[in-house]
Amino acid sequence: MTSLCFYLTSTRESLYPNPNTKRTTSTTRMVFTLVGEKDENSTLNVSAAVFTLLVLLIVILFYLALPQPISNIPHNSDSAHRLLGDGPLLATTPRVRTWLRDQFHKHNSPIVQVFPAPFSKPWVLVSDHREAMDVMTRRTHEFDRSKLTIESFGGVLGNSHICMRTEDSRFKQNQALLKDLRTKSFLNEVRS
Repeated sequence: MTSLCFYLTSTRESLYPNPNTKRTTSTTRMVFTLVGEKDENSTLNVSAAVFTLLVLLIVILFYLALPQPISNIPHNSDSAHRLLGDGPLLATTPRVRTWLRDQFHKHNSPIVQVFPAPFSKPWVLVSDHREAMDVMTRRTHEFDRSKLTIESFGGVLGNSHICMRTEDSRFKQNQALLKDLRTKSFLNEVRS
């Protein structure tokens, strides 16, 4: 037989403080007694509970690993329900760029999304020139360089703008160094 004992202590004070009033403290003792002996049924119940928790954990991880499509952007509906997303299709194609280009024709849309791997965000591909220019030049506060871009160019151009996010302090220092190279007078006189 096993007993668990808890002590609860509470202090009461009056809502209207009075110097003549004393604090009252009370202590309550709560005892819980576990009765019974260890038998096969209790071991089976514990095993069933552990098994149920493991299955629940696996199901939750599976749903977290599934691709999360962005609404109103065309995508391969089969890939949205696969754990690996578009990964197997990308791995079997000889030229990945060709497969990505074909997605625009398949969905008949200038913007599509692709799911490269589990637990990763979808790639949003834009084939409309004006929209791509708008994103790269005017909407830089909404979009930043991806981790893939930084990793791709990092080995060769580690200290270049293409390898830095906009919140990086090095990016701001490099922008300050190059600000004079973008003036109209420099572009018209020195460059020509």
